[in-house]
Amino acid sequence: MSSLVQSHKRSLGSLPPVGPIAYGQWRFTDEDLDAGQRLLETALDAGMNLVDTADVYGFDWGGTGFGQVEEILGRIIDGSLPSGQRINETRLAVDLGLSRTPLREAMLTLGASGILKSDMGKGFAVPSLDPVEMRQVLDMLAVLQPLALGRAMPLSPAQLLDISNHLSRARVRLGKQATGPEAGMALAGLVFNWSEGMLRDCPNAILKADINRLEGLAARYWFTAGARGMETKNLFDSFDGLYGLVRKGQKDQACQVWATHIQKFGDLAVQHLGL
Repeated sequence: MSSLVQSHKRSLGSLPPVGPIAYGQWRFTDEDLDAGQRLLETALDAGMNLVDTADVYGFDWGGTGFGQVEEILGRIIDGSLPSGQRINETRLAVDLGLSRTPLREAMLTLGASGILKSDMGKGFAVPSLDPVEMRQVLDMLAVLQPLALGRAMPLSPAQLLDISNHLSRARVRLGKQATGPEAGMALAGLVFNWSEGMLRDCPNAILKADINRLEGLAARYWFTAGARGMETKNLFDSFDGLYGLVRKGQKDQACQVWATHIQKFGDLAVQHLGL
């Protein structure tokens, strides 16, 4: 009998492409960090690249802690976990009143989103915000994303509707000059999901993989800019104009406008962060 599980990766919110099976942690409440690490490594070895966890997981199985992801994000934003600093997990667990197991879960979630950096055997660190890196990443995206768009167009009516709905939801989340971790996630998700929707049918898998890798590097900059209140009205206006060109099938103009859009709002993010 053939497998009923579709093995291809798929999009899930603002995350990079994820596999068909996630490692669920509803009962992941063991205080033994080594045992937890073995479980996680087993899941990764089996091909899973998504950890399913939430602030309420484990409460009826002896778990503790609520909202630890938001706590860590807040510390990154307010500067108490400055960029470039390696995180002392023991001290942070004491500060937050958590055991190290839920703290590690939270940091794994942030690592998957590009907000934290994980080095094998060295723990987690807050990645440095390097203006040179961001400008180099944006320079490459300004070439590769319009190139991929030219190969993906024309977009189907269903794709266009999905992108329009995504923009509408993002407007709500980023309305009224939102700040904080939720706004940061919303802005990073807006940029990633826009690209994912536009380039879904690009036939060049290597090109799309390169774009996904670069977007992962850029995610923490968009997150931090959004969390610190980057103004987004002009950003949405630009997305609307670009969407109109794609909907009308004006390929060359759409590609040119997207390249300009990337540079313009990337520069705005760098300026906003004071880098």
